[in-house]
Parts: sequence; C-alpha cells; structure tokens
Amino acid sequence: MGKIDIHTHIGKDVLFDNMDIHKELNKETANSLLKRMDDFEVTYSVVMAQPFPTYYDPNSIHLEKMKPSGKDVFPYRLENEFILSECNGKDRLLPFLFVDPSEKLEEQVEYIKSKIKGTNRIYGIKVHPFATHSYPQSIIDSELVVLMRAYNLPIIFHSGSDVYSNPQNIIELSEAHPDIRIDMAHLCGFDRDLFKNLPDNKNLFIDISPFVSLCKSVIHKDFSVVSKNYLELDYIDIKEVLIYFVSNYREKLMWGTDTPWHNVTNTSYEMENTFLEILSFEDKKIITETNAKKFLGNL
Repeated sequence: MGKIDIHTHIGKDVLFDNMDIHKELNKETANSLLKRMDDFEVTYSVVMAQPFPTYYDPNSIHLEKMKPSGKDVFPYRLENEFILSECNGKDRLLPFLFVDPSEKLEEQVEYIKSKIKGTNRIYGIKVHPFATHSYPQSIIDSELVVLMRAYNLPIIFHSGSDVYSNPQNIIELSEAHPDIRIDMAHLCGFDRDLFKNLPDNKNLFIDISPFVSLCKSVIHKDFSVVSKNYLELDYIDIKEVLIYFVSNYREKLMWGTDTPWHNVTNTSYEMENTFLEILSFEDKKIITETNAKKFLGNL
C-alpha cells in the first residue's frame, strides 16, 4: 500500500491569523498537499482543518470559557465543511472531522451523522483539547462515543504539555472505552511518566508527528507542546531518539508530518519524511503503514 501520513492540516488557522503570526500555516491546500505527497511517495494522508474554530472569538483564548464569535452556529461546522469539500473526489486524502466536546456537542454529533449518511467519506474524529478548552475524559459518557462506536470511527487527540492536552486525560478515556481506537498525537510531548506507565491496550496508538520538529522543541526548551518532564534522551541525535521509541513502542507508533505545523520550528515536509530512512524496511513499514491501517480500521 505505501506510506500513510496519519496527521496533516489544511486551511487557515484562525487563532494565529488573528495574531498576525505564522502566516505559513495558512498556505496548505488539498492540491499542494497531494503534490508533496507525490514528491515523497506518500500514498494516503489523514487530513484535518486547522485546530482553532471560527465559532470562538480568538481574542478570548486566554479565558477559561471562550466567547462565541457569532460567525458559526456550532463549533467546527465551517471548518468541517471546508475539509469535506477539499477532499471530495481526492481518494488519497482521508478526512477527519473536528469536534469540540465542551460546546453544543449534540448538534455536532447530529451534523456528523448527517454527513456520514450522505455521500461523504469520513474516516475519523479529531479533538484539540487546548483549542477548545476541553478535557478528553469529558466524552466518556457522551453521544460522541456512541457515534464512534456505531460507525467504527477512530479518534485523534492533540496531546501536549497544557492542562487540557495532558496525555493522562486521554488514558482515562482509553481505560473507560478500551474498544475505541485512540491516537495520542505528537508523541505525548515525550512525557516521561506517560511512557513509563503506558497501558497495554491494543487500541491505543501514538503518532510521532512532527518528529524532527518535536526534537527541536526539546532542544530549544519550548514547553508549549513538549513536557517539562520529558524523557532524557539526546534530542540532537535524531537517530538515537527514533531508535529508542521504535525499540520500545513499535506496535503503537504511527508516522505523520503534522504539515504545515512543522514550519513553526523551521522544519520542512521533506525533513519529516527523510528521517525515516534511518529505519529498517520492516520497522519503517510498521510505523508508516501497518499500525496506521489498524488505527484507521476502514481503509
């Protein structure tokens, strides 16, 4: 089958666009992504919108309860419509729809149901806890879990160092619903405690996107994503870090680029592809294809 990029984004990032920074995040389109996939022999890419929803006022990001912007009727409706439109007719792009667990969840679930019952290809759900100020375990008894189970949909969670995205919150959900396929994105911020006590659940996966960029974040002590309690490895030596994770967690790892977010650390899509050459053919196949197929379930 070939390489599967389990984590990409297209479209405009509302939050950073409002802050007038990282304009490079707004440049990725379905067509530009397909071109780069061709250049680096990527067969499929999971595609998501940018994480901050138009529904909220980006100036309220600092508040515990963000304020609606008045520009959308419920979170991520506009973003998900954009993704479905962009991916229409492009079978190599696998759309995941964003959900905000904290606001108008019933309306979001009904919207997704209506899209599934139509002619739309939907491969899974994405939740960004920080962008929505929500906790992963808050969906334990929700209609979202019912939806995912009914349609065999996996879910990707942004994970990181903030209080919402702490990977332990995702573990709590996984323990409550061990049959739901869950991806903890971004190598869980390299959190030492998480990897020391990682549960033995075949449906719990970890994506390594964007690997080179994450290693740079540790080197530069950027704790906006990586944990202050990070595993003590030589992050300058990418090979050492990669071999450590593949040697210890190979059956859970999935490769992804997180394009275009690797640009934030001046890391390229090319770099997020070529580091894979460090691996043996077998190891590379497992983290770029085998595990992703298990996670996706319906590819």
